Amino acid sequence: MKYLILLSFIAFTACSSNTNEGEEKNEAKNDKPGRELVGEWRNLSMIVRMPDSTVNVPEGKWEEVLGIKPIITTYSEDGTFISEYRTLEDSVFMTSAGSWSVKGDTLTMVERGNANKYYFSIDEDTAIFRGYLDWNEDGAADDHYVGKQTKTKQ
Repeated sequence: MKYLILLSFIAFTACSSNTNEGEEKNEAKNDKPGRELVGEWRNLSMIVRMPDSTVNVPEGKWEEVLGIKPIITTYSEDGTFISEYRTLEDSVFMTSAGSWSVKGDTLTMVERGNANKYYFSIDEDTAIFRGYLDWNEDGAADDHYVGKQTKTKQ
């Protein structure tokens, strides 16, 4: 079951609509909004509500529920990001990378030509990300994602 949840989580990073990656990267470089995202962020919790099931990872239960360390995502000032996925033994088993941009309260992350959009809010060093994704890969972006992260480095 943990393996299935992990695969679903990994699939989450690749789901969503296609976009022009070059345009998104250029927009990210020119955007002033979102500067508060620059730095390193660690996942604390997440919940994904799908039409027929729910994946719930409460704060403090990341390793127990998913069988991996909390994901670390670093947002750079140049509009790029990298996410590291680590085993419980703390070795990197996967990375994902791409570009990011912010317009208003919407964060767009582009990886391999696929874009995911999240409404986000930041309170000091804690951020909440919300969006509809195709988490269960049924072809419909009808799965509601809510993730909470904490900033660990500037």
